[in-house]
Amino acid sequence: MAIKVASADVYEVISAGLIEQLDAEISSRYPGEPVNGVEPAEFRQSGGYFVIGYWDSQAVGCGAFRPFDQTTVEIKRMFVALEFRGRGIAREILKAVEAEARRRGYKRSILETANRQPEAISLYRLWAMKIYRNMASTLIAHAVFVSESSFSRLKLQCDLRCSKLLTLL
Repeated sequence: MAIKVASADVYEVISAGLIEQLDAEISSRYPGEPVNGVEPAEFRQSGGYFVIGYWDSQAVGCGAFRPFDQTTVEIKRMFVALEFRGRGIAREILKAVEAEARRRGYKRSILETANRQPEAISLYRLWAMKIYRNMASTLIAHAVFVSESSFSRLKLQCDLRCSKLLTLL
């Protein structure tokens, strides 16, 4: 069995059912809370980038980024289907998303996850992101890319606006 990650248009990700699966999982973990989904036209216009993760030829996960500012991307819509977790697929998706961000000249990545997503929190900690908790029980991860050639080694920092708003877990 082999993992493959490929860039994808937002409509490919939707057609593969991955956004629907992700939103269903979020709804089950956070009943009654709003689910963000993805607005394809807005995502494209923002300069967003999606990948699909495959186990053999089956689409089993996705991940994306959207530009946050001139030097930072926000990692979005990270997901791997439950039956395919624990196989390294999410790491490969995150690696591909950050590689494209770096290729486009971005220097930092941030993301937001929530406290009922232990798999995501574990991945981001494993990826050496610093995790912060904000006032709404949302977790923020923040990383700075160290060099163009080294992905696995990230220098971590929290800028002033994060440190004023968040408390280190």
